[in-house]
Amino acid sequence: MLLPLWQHLPDLPTSWPTLNELNQWLPPGVISGGGQDILFVEQVRSMAALDYERHILETGQIPTRPGCWHDFFNAAMWICFPHSKARLNWIHVSQGSEDQPNRRGPARNAATLLDESGVVVATLHPWMARANADHRWRQLLVEARESWHATALPLLLGHGLAEQCLVPYPGMTARAVYLTVDPALLDLPGPERLAAVDRLLCQRLQSPITPSDFPPLPILGIPGWDPANADPGFYDNIRVFRPGRQPG
Repeated sequence: MLLPLWQHLPDLPTSWPTLNELNQWLPPGVISGGGQDILFVEQVRSMAALDYERHILETGQIPTRPGCWHDFFNAAMWICFPHSKARLNWIHVSQGSEDQPNRRGPARNAATLLDESGVVVATLHPWMARANADHRWRQLLVEARESWHATALPLLLGHGLAEQCLVPYPGMTARAVYLTVDPALLDLPGPERLAAVDRLLCQRLQSPITPSDFPPLPILGIPGWDPANADPGFYDNIRVFRPGRQPG
């Protein structure tokens, strides 16, 4: 199974998988928010964003362009996070307006941010989310470096961000959703652990969401995601690790 982890990017296929192969990689029983079986199909016409989401909800068919990195990563995220992706699809459609299809309220904006540039952090430490929101980068990414290695699991969710990772750059920024988990989850085998994170994220998305729920996180600062960040001076670049508000 394809795992949306930074360190797995070098192991991507050397040739484009077929739609049939992508469909075979889907976990069994994956359905859209409208109750339809999910199926990757070739995109034959361009579609507006809301029409695209509504098509998935109503038919279960995900239009996919062969040989397109963006669509390949979108398929990979459906394979890895099927319940969460279906929930995001439902949010897009339920919060969309046929009269103003390009209008996005807070919920659709938040869903778009996660869809395109989300990172899920499953962690034993609830304080991490607040440290991220407050831009306490030293505390979060330097002082807690060992915690990231031992008690936190960051996973790529955004397919647009995954595409950017092919040619990474210092300012590459995710929108982070933190999930506080039990230690037993992190001890699960890889596929079971990923499925558990997907279920927890889907539960989180049952509640109302706004963009402010998901703070920006420069992903090359995640310990281990760039060899250069082993040097604490890596985090001195304030154009990337911008100062934030101090804890009150």
